[in-house]
Amino acid sequence: MGDRKMFVVKAKAEIKSMNCRMEFHGDDLVPAVTVRFAAADTDAATMESAIPGIAQKLWAKGGEPQLQECYPLRVRHKIENCTAKIRIGKKVIELKGCDVNRLDIVPLHGTRCQCIFNISAQGLVNPLLHGALRSEVDIEIVERQLTLGEMEQKPAAKANGADKETKTSKAKKEPAKRGRKEKGTMRSLAEVNADAATPVH
Repeated sequence: MGDRKMFVVKAKAEIKSMNCRMEFHGDDLVPAVTVRFAAADTDAATMESAIPGIAQKLWAKGGEPQLQECYPLRVRHKIENCTAKIRIGKKVIELKGCDVNRLDIVPLHGTRCQCIFNISAQGLVNPLLHGALRSEVDIEIVERQLTLGEMEQKPAAKANGADKETKTSKAKKEPAKRGRKEKGTMRSLAEVNADAATPVH
């Protein structure tokens, strides 16, 4: 995917749908919500922060959209660890640690585009969001980049988990060998008979 810049969206968007549910976080059952937004007019820089180099593929010189028979285009990867601020009238709802996924892009003339995306977060849903369903709101999403310490800890955690999993699976595949002697300690029948035939002085 190349070196990607920090994902940033700042646009007016309609709240298309909302899914409130309970889901497991570790062993705990916690509330969660997924909200789908449709931003009718965003710029190419927003899409560049999701997929580097996409502007060259979607717009020709002069800002004419390309690949029109393929629209909408979906970004396959999930953008994690974002902060979303949703302004409804004078109130601002902030969702921290949320994910952006199912991002669909429809390029428009002049290197503008329509984008439709989900925001998923844990926690109770603010009642204002329910009231704003099918309404237009101001939304700002900023991806939080991991610090150096967090980047170092994340691979280590995965490595420890993988090591643990490997050991567990190995133990399952190789059950304990009970009652077996070490290889090479068993004597052949000929050796036993030869010892029995040897006279004792």
